[in-house]
Amino acid sequence: MDLKDSSKFWVAALVVGIVFSTSLPALGKVDPASGLIRVICIGESYYPETRLPILLRADPKIRYQPVPANWYESTFATVGVGRNDAVRFLRQYLPRTYRQLVEKYDVLLLSDFEVDIITAEQFSWMERGVREGGMGIGKYEMNFDPGHFGTFDRFVASEVYKAFPADLRRGQEMPTPLEGIYPVPLPSTGKPHPMLNLPGIDRYKLLGSGTYGYEDPRQGATVIAAFKPTKDPAMIIWNYGKGRSLTVVPGLDKIDGAAVANWPYCVDFWINQMWYLSDVPIPKDVELVHTLREKALNYINERSLATSLIDFVEQFGASTRKLYEMLDTVDDMKRESDALYLQGRYDESLEKLDQASVGLRRVAAESVKVKQEALFWIYSIEWLSVTGTAILAGFIIWSLMVRRKLYREVSVTRAG
Repeated sequence: MDLKDSSKFWVAALVVGIVFSTSLPALGKVDPASGLIRVICIGESYYPETRLPILLRADPKIRYQPVPANWYESTFATVGVGRNDAVRFLRQYLPRTYRQLVEKYDVLLLSDFEVDIITAEQFSWMERGVREGGMGIGKYEMNFDPGHFGTFDRFVASEVYKAFPADLRRGQEMPTPLEGIYPVPLPSTGKPHPMLNLPGIDRYKLLGSGTYGYEDPRQGATVIAAFKPTKDPAMIIWNYGKGRSLTVVPGLDKIDGAAVANWPYCVDFWINQMWYLSDVPIPKDVELVHTLREKALNYINERSLATSLIDFVEQFGASTRKLYEMLDTVDDMKRESDALYLQGRYDESLEKLDQASVGLRRVAAESVKVKQEALFWIYSIEWLSVTGTAILAGFIIWSLMVRRKLYREVSVTRAG
């Protein structure tokens, strides 16, 4: 190969490399092996305290770890008893070194809990994880004192407080009632932030009222949502070091139930926050990705019903081997759909997910068929048992009562 041919070769290779690299979905702070966004949430993090775990499982890209820590609230009784259990949960799920924290998780959420169960060193790991490790951090509520947030001073003095895009006002409570939030257009585009650029978002409450303190945006921060009707900041963001930070004035227990039930894009509203915090570009095709997430959530619910039906069938002694084989095939389709989703191949992922959903309905139909067959034999055996018993009893009664004339009474003889 001469010099001229060699130069052409390297130019071509460079072009191919650029095209290949730009064709791959951009990655932020995610699991390097799987591409998943690994989220850990401390405080109001578990169902039924918050609907967040239910909503986030609609996205195959998110892996969510709740760490219940609001031990002073009565709702904590669904998962534990008192402060000791909250400390145990932290010890079990919160990494014990800075390196483990950055390597194991990509997004850290703090939601409305008394922070005295977390050490100053752990808070310093969190701040450093955002600043140096590129993690995302979100804070929900934790903005009012006294009484409702007894560790206010400790939180403000902690290292992690520096990472948030707003300063808290001491002792000032927002007036109520609040009527939800609305997106604030970005100065650069005049449109809502991609997290909030969803159809019909203005018509739903999304976040409910509560006892909230004011949060004043710091210099360089951006208000992306405000309260109705006060226009006070409700959602604030900024970049902090290599990472991103988000503060939401209401807590995760204030996710509005009516919005979840009536607004289809509520699931995207919450999932998009995790994508933003991990610095993963939010998909531009809102409708396609929404359809995928909605169907993925439906698949999870339908699969739960299918497995419950199979368990019910097993109680009658029917063979369920075929059903489990069918279910394994369907689960393989769902895993293929998830893999395509992680690669950003949403059309193909949706097609495979539709196939999995059809297969799941076949599993349910076959389960009903097996159940009916099992019940047929059960009912047949019961019918035969009852009928046989009735025939035997009838024969005995007939023999003793009707045919008694065939027998002569015992007479007394002369010898007697």
